[in-house]
Amino acid sequence: MKHSSVGPQSVSNFSIDPEGPTPRPQSARSAASGFPGWGAAPIVTWGLLATNALVWFAASTDGDTRDPQVLIDFGAMFGPLIIGGEYWRLFTAMFLHAGLAHLVMNGLGLLIVGRLVEKSFGHLRFLLVYLLAGLFGSVASFGLNSVAVGAGASGAIFGTLGALAAFFAVHRDTFGNTGRQSLVGVLMVAGLVLASGLQTEEVDNWAHLGGFLAGFLIGLAISPRYRAVAGSSGLHRTLVDTTSLASRWWVAPAVVAFLVLGTWAASARLPEPAYPHTALAESHYREGDSARALAEADEAISLERTAARAYYIRGLIRLDQGNVPGAVSDLTDAIRYSGFNDGTTKREAISLLVKINARRQRHGTSTK
Repeated sequence: MKHSSVGPQSVSNFSIDPEGPTPRPQSARSAASGFPGWGAAPIVTWGLLATNALVWFAASTDGDTRDPQVLIDFGAMFGPLIIGGEYWRLFTAMFLHAGLAHLVMNGLGLLIVGRLVEKSFGHLRFLLVYLLAGLFGSVASFGLNSVAVGAGASGAIFGTLGALAAFFAVHRDTFGNTGRQSLVGVLMVAGLVLASGLQTEEVDNWAHLGGFLAGFLIGLAISPRYRAVAGSSGLHRTLVDTTSLASRWWVAPAVVAFLVLGTWAASARLPEPAYPHTALAESHYREGDSARALAEADEAISLERTAARAYYIRGLIRLDQGNVPGAVSDLTDAIRYSGFNDGTTKREAISLLVKINARRQRHGTSTK
């Protein structure tokens, strides 16, 4: 995610000619004083980087941070648990990372983009963009990819990239061609990174897209509005922010309201009461914990007699245990209850029954 040529560096090193908006090169020292906030250290960016590293280190002491169970234990997103009331996972997942490589890649992205946005927006506005856009990314992931275990700061980082695009969109006239070119550059970088994510199943593209869109909209709402003000000599103009964050007080409550509404809508998409237990059963089974998987599958079936996926998972467990008649019964129920709504479960159950039947026929028996 290299885009060092895109950012406030390209708009800070200039003074504005009184006769027009065309940027004119200026010394670095003068630029730092002419662009509000550019000389301030990006302390929030460094704080977020340190927080992510500390959380990863704490999780790594409990096991491999690529292990889904370790991530869940430390607050990763998992739809069934969120539906069960653990909504705080939408926030904590933003600070977890699945392995050192994941942490390093996101850290580099935050270091590159975060400091640019923090210097352009200021400390508090940057923090608001990061947290609120990150939460939007979490909600998008929860609503559209609810069974997966989700962790990472990438949704928030994409939010800061969206805010950077919003910054240049707001100042496309103030900064002239430089601002417009920077806007195009940021959008190209975002598009390329989003497109590359579509090639990898492990990438949470919904979190990326949700974070970017939220960051852009929030950035439009709270971005500083710089205006060129003539100096005493009349030869140069300096940039002055004509808005305050206090004047945009309504942004945070509005975003929180949308987050609550989005979380409610995502939960409403999964009305089946057995769903959380079915998803947990499948997760435990994949991790090799058959006892917990069987307990969750039994609970799912007790709550929803037609929970096709739960029957399928229980059938797999019984087959592993050598209980072939029990497995055949559960797989048959999985096919019966899957109907037209769960084609994946039906196909998998039929395929497994065919294999069981072929095996039994070789030994002189049949499932009939």
